[in-house]
Amino acid sequence: MDYFDEFEQGMPQDIENTKRLIRQAITRYLAQREHGFNEILYKLTQKGFPQALSRIELEAMQERGWQSDERYTKQLVQRRINKGYGLQFIQGEARSKGIEGAVLQSVMDELQPDWCEVAKNAAIRKFGDTPIKDNKDYIKRCNFLRNRGFGLTEISAVYERFY
Repeated sequence: MDYFDEFEQGMPQDIENTKRLIRQAITRYLAQREHGFNEILYKLTQKGFPQALSRIELEAMQERGWQSDERYTKQLVQRRINKGYGLQFIQGEARSKGIEGAVLQSVMDELQPDWCEVAKNAAIRKFGDTPIKDNKDYIKRCNFLRNRGFGLTEISAVYERFY
């Protein structure tokens, strides 16, 4: 019997049983991958768990080190860098996932990515090492990097030889 089967039959009257179900759900989410605090809280409330109890249990998991927004943010940032996304994109995604600016800044300070190198690798992965044919191709490549969250500084560094 899945632990959600018991929950789907109706909210258990027993608070301890509800707490147990919440802990099991949190553990299940964290076993799959790292999750942010707000992300787990949202999932729990979507399942119908009381938000106050969910928050208490999630905070307890944080204190034990099972859930960490910093660890989650670090994995998120590293994953996005590896896929060729820039700082602006990552900042927007972090905001949308409820990650605090201080946590993101701490992770960025620790990782210290070379954004020009990340932009160059993204451009090479997308367009290869082929030369820019014309102005239309140049604009297309610049827009690609801009849409990936890179600023003018990084885009200029990638295509500086074409100015």
